[in-house]
Amino acid sequence: MLYAWHIEAGRYDKLNLDHINVVLAAYAAGHMVGFFERFLGVKSAPITYEASGSKRALRIPGLVTADIEAISGQEGRDTTVTGNPLCLAPGEPFVVAKSKSVELTDYDWHWRFGESAGGYSAFTYHS
Repeated sequence: MLYAWHIEAGRYDKLNLDHINVVLAAYAAGHMVGFFERFLGVKSAPITYEASGSKRALRIPGLVTADIEAISGQEGRDTTVTGNPLCLAPGEPFVVAKSKSVELTDYDWHWRFGESAGGYSAFTYHS
């Protein structure tokens, strides 16, 4: 799984979080038993996040490229899911998307796939 957050505006105590991007790559075997089995590490890297209409793109030079696009629903509107218990943004509708391409090369992972499930949503977290 590849998750990305783009914080348009935010604060944590006195720390300004405006325009910060965060990415989490996770793998869970089977039916997510044990969810995440081992922690590989944390890296600091420049992250580019782009949102244009129904398209989203993520770039981390030398590590990750990902492109997704929302699936059109009735009358050309977004296809959304609400109340999803696994959604990372509680209370926000999840826009169903399809990956155009996803590539990740980091640690011992070498992912390359496309034409698979994806999605995005707005989010609001409070501490």
